[in-house]
Amino acid sequence: MNASTNISAPHLSNLHLVCGSGGTRAFLTGAGAILACDTAGISSWESIGGVSGGSIISALYAGGMPAPQLVEEVIGYDFSTLFKKTNTLRDLIRSNLPRRPKTLARHAIREGIMSSEGLGAVIDKNVPTWPENFWTIAVTGKFHILFTAHGVFQIHNGRSLRISETAAPLGLAIRASCAVPGILESIEYLGRHLFDGALSDYGDCPTGVVRRHFQAPPNKIVACDVSGGMTRQRRAIFALGRLITGRISQKLHVNSRADEIFIAPKVQHLGGSLEFTLSRDQKEAAVLSGFSAAVVELARTGVLTDDKLTLCQEAMKSYSDLHRVLIAGQRNK
Repeated sequence: MNASTNISAPHLSNLHLVCGSGGTRAFLTGAGAILACDTAGISSWESIGGVSGGSIISALYAGGMPAPQLVEEVIGYDFSTLFKKTNTLRDLIRSNLPRRPKTLARHAIREGIMSSEGLGAVIDKNVPTWPENFWTIAVTGKFHILFTAHGVFQIHNGRSLRISETAAPLGLAIRASCAVPGILESIEYLGRHLFDGALSDYGDCPTGVVRRHFQAPPNKIVACDVSGGMTRQRRAIFALGRLITGRISQKLHVNSRADEIFIAPKVQHLGGSLEFTLSRDQKEAAVLSGFSAAVVELARTGVLTDDKLTLCQEAMKSYSDLHRVLIAGQRNK
């Protein structure tokens, strides 16, 4: 199919939003993509979820924060207050030296060198109760841990076991989904040490979760993935993460993107996903990248048309235009 040819546009209701991993890049571009979806008129989401950095932005949005405010909030965040360095790798190893080598490695990986308590506090402050349609996942050994408003589920080989009848604290679930092994501390929950949801069998942008567990048709899925796909470097990092968390023997599902509304922002200017000292200009550029990529994809699939498309095309010329057209104007209404 020619890239400029519209596919059948899905009805603007009962859609599922999935925000993939990518640390601060996913956080910022996700806000831009959400603003584009909001401008297109998508206001009813059957489910909203994500993993790692994508879980942060999707939780704030699912919690009721309006899209224009969401953009201003993420640009204003000082990421260094969300994730604080608590240790160095050398000190972490020294503190665990009395242990046997295998135990030493396990404890060092669990502790990490950074704390995510600041992130948990921000989430719990802005979203005090679990949003009805929100989900996220983390991993522990061979299991997926799926967090929802209706309880917590342990999943393996397609079988689901409810391990809690009530929702976990939202801040805890988001911190667990962001827990990059050895970098960010693992989160303990019901005797399990939980790690980054991007290490699940569904990969960086887990649209397979809503396909399998929420029975979402592919043409009802809107996904934002800033990872750039499984490059050789990404594959090596992913394999290392799965190895040290005990997931290396688990099969990685390759998600088909056919019929999905798949948004893939380009943010090479930001460097690594764990970059916490971004300038305002860098943050604005990332938001604009997410917004622009979403506008192009929503227009291609026939979701964004006519006057709304014209409005978005005007807004995507620069961040100043985006702010003037879609943020300042909304705030003044």
